[in-house]
Amino acid sequence: MKKIIMFSVLSVLTLAFFLGQAVNAQPIINLTVSDGVNSVVLDFGLHPSATAGLDSILFPRERELPPMPPPNEGIFDARFTGSYLLAGSLSDIRLKHSGDQLDTWNVTVQTGVLHGSVTLSWPAGLSSSSGFLKIMTHESISDPYPERLYVANMLTQTSITIPGPFSNEPFVLKIIRTTNAAGINVDPTSKNFGTVLIGLTAQQVFTVTNTGDRNLNIDEISTSDPLFAISSVGPEVVAPSETFELTVSFAPIVSGSYNGDITLSHNAGDYSTVIPVQADAGAGTMFRTFTANELVTLTGGKLQKLVKRKADKVEFSVNFTVPAGGPFNKLHVEWGSPLLNNPLSFPHVVKLNDVATTAYTILPAIDNAAKKFDYTFPADLTEGDVVTIHAWAAKGKQQKGKYWWLPALKPAKLVMGVAPGSAFTLNMPRLPMPSYGNVVAEMFPTAGIAIGTGKLKMLSFKDMLKTLNEKGVNHSGTPGALLLFGGKPWVKELKAAPQSKHNNVLMANLIAFKFNLNASANNYIPNGLGELKYHNPGNDLDGKTLNTIAIEADPKMTIEDLAFDYANLNAVVAAINGAFTGAIDTAKPLGFAATLKLSGVKALASVPFLRPGTLAAISNPTPSPVEIPENFVLNQNYPNPFNPTTTIEFSLPEDAIVTLKVYNMLGQEVATLINREELSYGPEYVSFDASSLSSGVYIYRLTAEGLETGAKTAIMKKMVLMK
Repeated sequence: MKKIIMFSVLSVLTLAFFLGQAVNAQPIINLTVSDGVNSVVLDFGLHPSATAGLDSILFPRERELPPMPPPNEGIFDARFTGSYLLAGSLSDIRLKHSGDQLDTWNVTVQTGVLHGSVTLSWPAGLSSSSGFLKIMTHESISDPYPERLYVANMLTQTSITIPGPFSNEPFVLKIIRTTNAAGINVDPTSKNFGTVLIGLTAQQVFTVTNTGDRNLNIDEISTSDPLFAISSVGPEVVAPSETFELTVSFAPIVSGSYNGDITLSHNAGDYSTVIPVQADAGAGTMFRTFTANELVTLTGGKLQKLVKRKADKVEFSVNFTVPAGGPFNKLHVEWGSPLLNNPLSFPHVVKLNDVATTAYTILPAIDNAAKKFDYTFPADLTEGDVVTIHAWAAKGKQQKGKYWWLPALKPAKLVMGVAPGSAFTLNMPRLPMPSYGNVVAEMFPTAGIAIGTGKLKMLSFKDMLKTLNEKGVNHSGTPGALLLFGGKPWVKELKAAPQSKHNNVLMANLIAFKFNLNASANNYIPNGLGELKYHNPGNDLDGKTLNTIAIEADPKMTIEDLAFDYANLNAVVAAINGAFTGAIDTAKPLGFAATLKLSGVKALASVPFLRPGTLAAISNPTPSPVEIPENFVLNQNYPNPFNPTTTIEFSLPEDAIVTLKVYNMLGQEVATLINREELSYGPEYVSFDASSLSSGVYIYRLTAEGLETGAKTAIMKKMVLMK
């Protein structure tokens, strides 16, 4: 018996048979098998309802009995065979059926003398009334060719080609038909965990749904990288329309970038589903927080202003190649922009042939503008030596300048970066470091910060600033619930609560606490802060995550609980707020270019009362930074027309004395919304209630005088009250 070579190629074909057939009709499909020169037409038929042939308990996967053998070797031919025996027929017509039992046709192909590719073709216009069809070719262990996979859809295609070359031995095509099948859908289809700090664990739940009408059998689940741990390795059985949840956890131990695949092997579709996953491991468990007092840091007795995203310096590095005509031991440079003189923040480094050396002398600038420098070396330089200067200049534009080599009777004065002997390798304007003004304005949650329920809801960063600092005075009062405001019962939700109305240090610390948690969750500062656990055995808050502490604080702040230890809550929250404080430093790269992002300043391991938790996988938003307008801006009120309330927004380029009034069309003043109040830079809004006014057109007028520049403005807009 000739050896049968089977090629491991799977074509999943959704086969359709003709609609409108009677139950006992026998649709016949013509399958043409060709090597490009010769072809054979095979006829196979199928009962429209299910399988047919030799149905029995002993033979659940039926095959026809072996018919007549095919022609001799060397002649192209293809025949139905009931087994892997070399016997065949040109037709295999089946009439019986039994449920969802499998039908299998074996077709033996003899490639003849050409041994080239083999093409299978079928008629167009098939419908989907009789289930699924697969054509499989399978290679033997001894076959030298690797496994190959081909996919065709008989509803949209009319042929599939299996490329050769083949040996001169026959091979078998197995055609399988079922009446129903499992389906699979995975949500989400992939996951980027973002940055996960070492010591924390990020998790993602993938929902696997069986979209078919047969059980989905997941035989095996595997991960290409054990750092992406899976909650199940299989087997799992999912009934039609049911789901299975697979949890993938990422717990880094070494910093770096990681990519992996979660593979599900199953009985649906192409038998395998791959879920790509990726994550970055943070270089150490570094965090950053702010105290309530830091958020209202003063400069010159006033809250810090937003720093504009405008380059104020330049970092550059330039190579100078020593020319012929020496000897030279001095390089004279005249920079276009003055150099910054701060060895710690803005180092001035010189290298000879890419090696930093102190064997040279940088004399102080030979002018008062810090532009002209002599770089003197202890020995003569050799032609082709490269002198590299890395420094910072005081203007936010690219550096330029001229230079020449000394000593020389008539030195050649060369333009930096243009002459062949010099080249910039770095010439990048840099942004300034953000201020606490940027931190407060840009990290403030878009949904606001609430303390208690129905008590305090700060909708803007200015509401928070008004609450935390009142004319330079911060909260210092006894920690407790929000009971009184201005000496009267606190009965309605307010936007701000300055210390003159309610002096409560716990309220201030909780505001900073929630500010920190939100900033971490949104990746403004290293994420994972809220998932850390408080560790202090014997303390009522021991073992709770920081997110839990924040959530459980709200009902205690809303209604006084005499049995609750408010002083302890205040001490814990204040300690956490101060655990990771430090100088402001942006995360690299571009931590201030678009969205403010600050780096961690202190390691988790150095804080004894905090422990790692489990980090839920989050998506990081990309909010727009708060913009400082170049001029005074008065926006159109909204809604407009309105009845009876509307909101008026405006923006200030600097701190200013502001007045906002409303007039009728006769020029008569009908309302004063702001009367010569000192407001800080940035956006502002005010609500206008026109309940006492009649319908009509009104004018609102903003006047402002800048406290820095003295600039004055007056802007008017119309609004319509329609009752």
